[in-house]
Amino acid sequence: MILMAGTASLLFLMTSCGPEVNIQAYANEGASFSFQTGFSEKTTEIIKSFSGTSADMPLFTKESIGAVLKAAGVQKIVSEVPSPSEIFTSGTVENFKEVPAGKFQFISRTKNSLTLTLGPEQINRFYNLSNEESKSYLDLLMIPSITGEKLDVKGYKELLESVYGPELAEEIVSGQLKITLLSQNGKSKKTAKVSLGELLTSTKDMTWTVTW
Repeated sequence: MILMAGTASLLFLMTSCGPEVNIQAYANEGASFSFQTGFSEKTTEIIKSFSGTSADMPLFTKESIGAVLKAAGVQKIVSEVPSPSEIFTSGTVENFKEVPAGKFQFISRTKNSLTLTLGPEQINRFYNLSNEESKSYLDLLMIPSITGEKLDVKGYKELLESVYGPELAEEIVSGQLKITLLSQNGKSKKTAKVSLGELLTSTKDMTWTVTW
């Protein structure tokens, strides 16, 4: 049984510096998760400049992220925006069997395993389920998995550099998504890191699983 835990708003957040996702198995075949990330000040300025966003407006709001998670069937949602360029959010799914069919799926749960799957299909579904504001942010990043352009990490970095300069390109491509998966009692643990450049140019699914 599988959960949709976000749409393009969260994909956009995942492309920022220092993203971290933590997922733990929950009673009744559910799961709890938390996600935190933030852009550097310079990258935030660049994105706002190209998107036309007011300088004093945050890139993301508690309300927009909370609405996405609620629509996905997530409960007990907590979202905080410590600064205009940072976000922290968490929530739970009490039972994956009760998540309505047709929800976007990237976390799967069995009686003795928990799996996170990210790849072109998930990235494109994130994008297609987004609102227009979220899509406009993602369009600025020219993500190969969305545009369909065949680029390796080096080619994607060069593309970003040609439009936004080296600082933003380096932050987007070289940033690391830190992943932690935990069993219900916390005794079994899977940790991993994947570069954002690798993730955003991927042509196949990447999966991480913890078993107990």
